[in-house]
Amino acid sequence: MYDPIEEEEGIDLLYYWRAIFKRKWVLAACIGSAVLFAGIYSFKVTPKYKATATMLIEEEGSRIMSIEDEFGYRQNIPNLFFFNTQLKLLESKSLAERTARKMDLLHSPLFASKKKSKNTKSDAPDPNPYFGVTKAIRNGIDITPFRQTRLVEISYTSPDPELASRLVNTLAEEFIDFSLEKRLETTQQASKFLTDQIDKLRENLAAKERELQTYSEGKDLFFLSDKESAAINKFSDLNEALTQAQISRIQSEAAYRELKSLKVDSLPQFINSKLIQDLKTEYTQLKNNYEEMLKEYKPDYPSMIQAKGKLDSMQTELESEIAKAVDAAESEYRTALKREISLKQLLDQQKNNVSQMQFGAVR
Repeated sequence: MYDPIEEEEGIDLLYYWRAIFKRKWVLAACIGSAVLFAGIYSFKVTPKYKATATMLIEEEGSRIMSIEDEFGYRQNIPNLFFFNTQLKLLESKSLAERTARKMDLLHSPLFASKKKSKNTKSDAPDPNPYFGVTKAIRNGIDITPFRQTRLVEISYTSPDPELASRLVNTLAEEFIDFSLEKRLETTQQASKFLTDQIDKLRENLAAKERELQTYSEGKDLFFLSDKESAAINKFSDLNEALTQAQISRIQSEAAYRELKSLKVDSLPQFINSKLIQDLKTEYTQLKNNYEEMLKEYKPDYPSMIQAKGKLDSMQTELESEIAKAVDAAESEYRTALKREISLKQLLDQQKNNVSQMQFGAVR
């Protein structure tokens, strides 16, 4: 049976097929141009790599003791102000600059165009050569807190995957070191404040005891016993000793952390250990000499094999000394931590003794 509709549809398809076939070279040229353009674009576009690290931000447990803290009157409420402050510090200019200086990014090829700050005239010396590098780091860093947790994700995107990873890790390490420095500074200030307050309390106590002694002699009264006075003095001494122990522990912890993060090929310019510093200087000289020789000789050349042997031997010796320094620093830190814990226990015991005493001195 003849169907005019099917015939019309068949004729239309044939018409379009002929039109496409007639212009097949034009269509092929368009497709080829598109493929070529996509290939050139993908070849020229620089790939980006994203490095990510996760940190736990936790409020420092050791705080300056107050009446509420000591006798349990203060409620344990999460400090959101502290958490938000730490987030701002992670995004701060000072932390980005610390990271840039630690990694010596001023001489990195990726940051070469960022050395000069925009607000500095070209004919004048730059007051802060890290201005542009710091700004570039802050623009590339992404800080993302996880909801309902104390976890924070730090990420950085760069054409160099190794640099991105090192930058994220260095930023996290510098944030921890910065927090330790601030805690040390706060503890030192608290120590000075408590020392001054204890001295004033002792002076006031001595004056009151003299007044009470004079008053009791005239009225036949009893006053604070030597045992009770000694208990208060012991509590003050333990409190002061604990503060000094906390300072010592923070200092040793910072030194241990610094040594633990040392790597042979990324040692800082100044190190407390003279032996490591001397070995680093010798290792750097051997490494530079070996790299210069590589420009003229192949690695399997006898003199190159000998130079590489000396370099590897020096690297092994340097790594060994760093490991010894780390072990010594860790031992010192553990000792300081045990002393702090022991003093805290003694202080708690003495606090209970003082609170149980009855100060019905005048009766």
